[in-house]
Amino acid sequence: MIAERLFIPRMSEYEKLILHLQTEEFEAAVQYKEESKLTPDLLPPVTKIDRIQTIWEKMFPHNRLVRKSGFIELASTSIDGDSYTAGRMSDGEKLVFYLIGAVLCAPDNALLIIEEPEVLLHDSIKNPLWDEIEAMRPDCTYVYLTHDIDFAASRDNSKRLWIRSYNGDARIWDYELIETMTASRKRSIWRS
Repeated sequence: MIAERLFIPRMSEYEKLILHLQTEEFEAAVQYKEESKLTPDLLPPVTKIDRIQTIWEKMFPHNRLVRKSGFIELASTSIDGDSYTAGRMSDGEKLVFYLIGAVLCAPDNALLIIEEPEVLLHDSIKNPLWDEIEAMRPDCTYVYLTHDIDFAASRDNSKRLWIRSYNGDARIWDYELIETMTASRKRSIWRS
C-alpha cells in the first residue's frame, strides 16, 4: 500500500503575520467581552491591528481597512469606492501592512535589520512610513541596509556607515563612519 502524502501549503511570512494578528485580535475581543461584564464602562483594548490601521491609513489616505469576522477588506474613501479583500492589495500596500505589523510583533528592545527599506515603496511614503514605525517602537534599534543615499540621510539621530567593500574569504570590511552627510558628500559617494 502506498501512503499518500498530505499536501499542506506553506504559509508565507505575510500570512503568518495576519494569522498572528487575527489571533491576538480575537483573544483581546473575548477578554474585553468577559471583563466588560464586570466593568460595563470599560474601554475596548487597542490591538496591534488597530495600531497598524492607524499608520496604514495615514500612508494611504484614500483607502481604509475594514475588519470583518476572520478577514480584512480595503475600502476606498470615495463615495462610489469599491471594497475588496486584503488579498488583492497591491504589493506596496501589503508591504506597508507587513512592515508595521512585523515591527509591532518584534520582541522588546529588538535589533531590527531591514534590508532595502525602500523597496516597493513610493517616494512619497517611504520616509513618513519609517518615521511612524520608528516612533511606534522607540525601544528597538534599526539597522537599514540600503543603496538609497537620500533615505539613509533622512534618518534622524542615526549613525551612517558607508561600506566600500567586503572580502568574504578574508572577512575584511572596508568601511567609513559618516558623521555628517553633506550634499556634495552624497554625490561623491554615489559616484564611487
